[in-house]
Amino acid sequence: MTDFNKIKITLKLSIGFPVANREEETFLSEHISEEEWNKLGFFEKDEFIQKEILREWAYDYIEMSAHIEEQGYD
Repeated sequence: MTDFNKIKITLKLSIGFPVANREEETFLSEHISEEEWNKLGFFEKDEFIQKEILREWAYDYIEMSAHIEEQGYD
């Protein structure tokens, strides 16, 4: 069995510009304990990686916002 503390996750982010592509590796053990990881089912593990680890990492590089510009009335 693989040593839990040595399991790496590769994170990739691409927003359409070659200079904006990012790739980093992180250890799974930095985000969840082995005990908690083992309690998760197959799909829950995938969801944890996608939603907890990847999304948190990507938000460090992406700033998004949307707002409605109010038009002035003369």
